[in-house]
Amino acid sequence: MKHLLFLLTATICIFCSCHSIFDKKGTDVYVIDDLKNGFNFQYGSYWIYTDALTGQVDSFYVKDNHQGMSYNTPNDLNDQIRDHYIDISITEENTAPLPVSAKKESWSMHLSENFISFYGSHFYYQQPETYQQGTTSYTINGQTYNNVSVIIRADTNKVSTYGSAANYYDTIYLCPKVGVIRIAMYHPLDTFQRVWELQRYKVY
Repeated sequence: MKHLLFLLTATICIFCSCHSIFDKKGTDVYVIDDLKNGFNFQYGSYWIYTDALTGQVDSFYVKDNHQGMSYNTPNDLNDQIRDHYIDISITEENTAPLPVSAKKESWSMHLSENFISFYGSHFYYQQPETYQQGTTSYTINGQTYNNVSVIIRADTNKVSTYGSAANYYDTIYLCPKVGVIRIAMYHPLDTFQRVWELQRYKVY
């Protein structure tokens, strides 16, 4: 009977200990309202751009909108940080037949706390940027967009090696509830230049 009582007590202690580890109080960090309300685009949203350098028309749509959490556990197990994020996958919709060797352009927009990130094969500097809603207006083809934020992203490592920051950058123009209205990419080392300007869009 003593052995049974000991095992029962040990089991309860182990259970309570495990429960305290997995049921951490911690802190939840959410995407700020300005980002979530302005850029949480759902499946079916699309944007049509014209490349100002070549005249080529490209259309992109939201392929997937995924919400999740990443975890950061400091030394104190009871102080776990749960970072809620939104990841929006955007891909090119081709309206004309492509050669077998051609690849669709694709990129993603990642929202986390007060940061916005852009990831894709042609983005030069893929690091999170602090988002602040802009106060300026920008006009493209007669359409004026308000509260535009301009993010200039330069790869400081390549700049210090190869020259001025003015030569190696991405410039991204963001408008709440519209999305990316203009992207200017200028990468002479990669022989890649592109200026996408928004023609029309529909967002959900």
